[in-house]
Amino acid sequence: MFGSIVYSDIDNIDALMRSSIDRLALNHYELKEIKNINYGTRYKFKKDDLLISFTIYYSSKKGISIVKDQNVNQPNFDDLISFLCLSNNEKKLENRFNKWIGTDEAGKGDYFGPLVVAGFLIKKAEIEYFKSLGIKDSKRLSDKDVDELFILLNENFSERICFKTLLPYEYNKTIYDFKRKGQTLNDLLGILHSQVIIELYNKFEGIDGIITDQFTHQDKVFKLIKNDVRASYVQRIGAESDIAVAAASVIARAVFLRELDAIGKEFNIVFPKGASDRVVNWALEFYKNYGENNLSKVAKIHFKTTNTIKNLLGRRENEI
Repeated sequence: MFGSIVYSDIDNIDALMRSSIDRLALNHYELKEIKNINYGTRYKFKKDDLLISFTIYYSSKKGISIVKDQNVNQPNFDDLISFLCLSNNEKKLENRFNKWIGTDEAGKGDYFGPLVVAGFLIKKAEIEYFKSLGIKDSKRLSDKDVDELFILLNENFSERICFKTLLPYEYNKTIYDFKRKGQTLNDLLGILHSQVIIELYNKFEGIDGIITDQFTHQDKVFKLIKNDVRASYVQRIGAESDIAVAAASVIARAVFLRELDAIGKEFNIVFPKGASDRVVNWALEFYKNYGENNLSKVAKIHFKTTNTIKNLLGRRENEI
């Protein structure tokens, strides 16, 4: 159906899709819709009974950026994006920078535990060495492997590591203050990423690149670092394929897991990760046993999970 069609009015996006469409088809993704919009093109793919829609944007300054629709499940989206042919861009990034910082976050989608943003500095000559250690996107590693790699990095490259942690109580207060000012979690992430970048940048000379995992299509980080950092800045989906960002993802996840474990020990509980139905049930029991004040010390209160457990608790009380 789409064999001879133009995939986008924008040449760079059209080229990306042309180089990716066969790979997507081989992995059973069927292109169902193309819609050109300002500065980008919207796509809809189908795999089995899943519909996955997203928009690719392009600008000469920012390059390619990919934003999923809000109702698309993140793992399904990540799986599809992994088959887009971004390898050439990734290779260019690795060849382009001689010394660069990668940043990533952990805990953003976890109801229990902190929010962590981490950064790591790497040199071009070290790429293969860090890959040989098994450094990769933390989502592709077990919790045990993440912690072991963090220990290795911390013991040998501690000066290159920087991370910012907001424990739940501080996180909840900060988010509340942000919302009063009309700001969002993405604004907070922008601040934390920029703090990590600037702190590392000021410690080392010769840094010529910054690569950040894309958590929003807006340049929130760039606006905060542009006056303090003289290095090329890249923000993109799937940035964990870059070895520095992958290392940052390992550091952020390890710190998150350690803090989640420490919070659990205070209550003699092993808190679950994520924000699934299982987490809702855990939160409900915790709320019943320890109350809302203690919940704010262990969980991110602004998640819809909080309203869900309050509604469930209200229903159960009405049923008695």
